Amino acid sequence: KPGVVGIMKRYTWRSLEPTLGQYDFSEIQSDLDWAAAYGMRLIVMIEDKTFTLERPTPAYLDQYTLLNRPGGYTVVRWSPYVVTRMKALVKALGRFDSNPWFEGIATQETAVGFDNATLDANGYTPEKYRDAYIDILSDATVSLPTSRVFWFMNFLSGKQTYIADIAAAVAPLGVAMGGPDILPDDK
Repeated sequence: KPGVVGIMKRYTWRSLEPTLGQYDFSEIQSDLDWAAAYGMRLIVMIEDKTFTLERPTPAYLDQYTLLNRPGGYTVVRWSPYVVTRMKALVKALGRFDSNPWFEGIATQETAVGFDNATLDANGYTPEKYRDAYIDILSDATVSLPTSRVFWFMNFLSGKQTYIADIAAAVAPLGVAMGGPDILPDDK
């Protein structure tokens, strides 16, 4: 279609890292080959949340991947271990940074979909969540110095104003911000 210059495709974390530290980027490579053939650019969305009963994360993260209220799974993104593993995945994706058809990576929306009891039982604080996102996004700009990093934000449990803190920290690094459910006139 005229004006369309790229696509964004979801890849489950589980498909990209089937076992701890072992990456399978064959689907991304195939999609980049397709993108090149059509003069398109590809954004890789790393899926760590689902709205179906399919686990999006590698089996070694099962204990950190919980049922969410919409009827799927979400990884405990504020866990230091999860942050470390996500940063390792993004660093490994850096192999595509020089590919002219690779536009970059995208996160999923910030809303986790857990009730307060689940959040409390898993050590959640809004500060931990804010800091985890700043860490992951900042590190991604180092791992992908010529590609874009897209951050999809919409809700941060417990302190919505921390979205602005994350934005202030990562905007100077060139992180592109947007996301689902952005309703400017919604109180």
